Amino acid sequence: PQIVVLQHTSRTFWDSIRHLRMGSVDASSRWRLVLLVLGAWMAMADPAGLPPIRINEIVARPFSGGPDWLELINLGQEETSLAGWALLDGSSGRMLHLGDTGCTDTTSIRPGQHLVIYQAGRSSEVCKLPFGMSVNGDNITMFDRNGRIVDATEWGEGDAPEGASWARVPDGTGPFTTVVVPTPGLANTDGTFFAEEVVEEEPLEVCNAYMAPDDEPVFPRFVGDITGPKDLVEISGVASARRTSGALWVHEDGEKAFIYALGVKEENAGQILAAFAFDFEVEDLEDIATAKCPDGVTDCVWLADTGDNCARDVVEAHEDEDDPPDCELRREHVVWAVEEPNLNFNRTVKRPIPFVTGDLGRKTWRFPILYEEGAYHDMESLMVKPDGSEFYLIERTRVCCPLVYASEDVSSRPPGYHEAMVLFPTTTLDRPMDRPISGADIHASGKEFAVTTPRHGTFLYSLSRPFDFTQVAGPWKVAKDAGVPQMEGVAYDFTEIYPGQEGKGLWLVSEAVEDDEEPPLLHLSCLQA
Repeated sequence: PQIVVLQHTSRTFWDSIRHLRMGSVDASSRWRLVLLVLGAWMAMADPAGLPPIRINEIVARPFSGGPDWLELINLGQEETSLAGWALLDGSSGRMLHLGDTGCTDTTSIRPGQHLVIYQAGRSSEVCKLPFGMSVNGDNITMFDRNGRIVDATEWGEGDAPEGASWARVPDGTGPFTTVVVPTPGLANTDGTFFAEEVVEEEPLEVCNAYMAPDDEPVFPRFVGDITGPKDLVEISGVASARRTSGALWVHEDGEKAFIYALGVKEENAGQILAAFAFDFEVEDLEDIATAKCPDGVTDCVWLADTGDNCARDVVEAHEDEDDPPDCELRREHVVWAVEEPNLNFNRTVKRPIPFVTGDLGRKTWRFPILYEEGAYHDMESLMVKPDGSEFYLIERTRVCCPLVYASEDVSSRPPGYHEAMVLFPTTTLDRPMDRPISGADIHASGKEFAVTTPRHGTFLYSLSRPFDFTQVAGPWKVAKDAGVPQMEGVAYDFTEIYPGQEGKGLWLVSEAVEDDEEPPLLHLSCLQA
């Protein structure tokens, strides 16, 4: 047994703990020893009311790598100083001192703020936890500068399994429970939906009649096979051309930075009318969008080099309780914004035309992407705000409830290659028919976005406020599976071809059935147009 003598001096509680000789105490007993000492210390401490800061959420083992993390929340009405506060891990006996040198980003916490702190050595954040947390059971205790326990939580084996969190539900005030979908930096929910509120209003402000009179989804209309000098087999995205009417941009899934212009008029529907090869490298191109460039003036083609099949396979193997696959995870994703090429439909297309960026006045932006919880994702859907100030990515990694990630405001960024930005989740979506989302596009009004699934149709979500993903309703199915091999892209119609369909109709593209067959081009019309 160890005898502990604690003298009440001006020393704070954890200073006293630091001076305990715990070398002979096993890790599982340290937490109980600390609480025993705390009981004696608290008898001499100031019994004034405790600050309204709570431990709110803990992830002991994220999916797909990434650091352990915990989250604090300020339930009060005033900013609270955390200088001199501490977090103690029960299993290791190690402690994080908030507000110390190297931890200055935790000096205070604002009212309502969700402050996330990541594990040391596995995060780029300034303040880092000097300990990991165990999925087999652990505990965390938080002390204020006077050494008083402000909050504590303990979990057992199975309470915080891999990929889930141990979190308060309702957010900040409820008891701790297992949450399937962690929400770092955001309010906790039961893991099925964490928008500010579920919107009950009628959907589809853009078009209230994609569906047939009996409210049944319809089949999209076949427009033509995609043909040309190059066989496009694995098409992965589509967008309406902005500089030239009567055309669509498409690209293939994979490592070639090529884009192709398709005709949509009766005489050239589905024909490849132009092709461009950009002079930069990509790893796994997944989606395309058109909007203004970040300068808000120039028209841009936006490209999402954000695919990671390994991340998706890792998660699926975990869900199936299989051995993890032998593959390499991507550390960094990239979103490109490139000045939209001008189209000359009179030119014969034999091969992609080299499109040199960064000179000849062609503006190019490169935005490397990291994800705030340090995990890895397979992102297959890109949406861009029409003024080019923000972009959004929807993951395909998660088995349920895909997260939507939003960029920071990029409107002040000049053309060029920029440093990596960290993206944060803004909401999670109810997944359409429990199927993955393979493509998306947001309407110019910001009140609606369309998604497609590989083989289960097309769906719409609505937003209560333009481009505000904290209030999302849906999905509503508007088109049946067209019997195509694998639907991969969707885009609002801005081609000026079909009367009344401007910004209302939807273009859809699919992969081909076989390498020697041609992929289909389809259109879903607004029936009220």
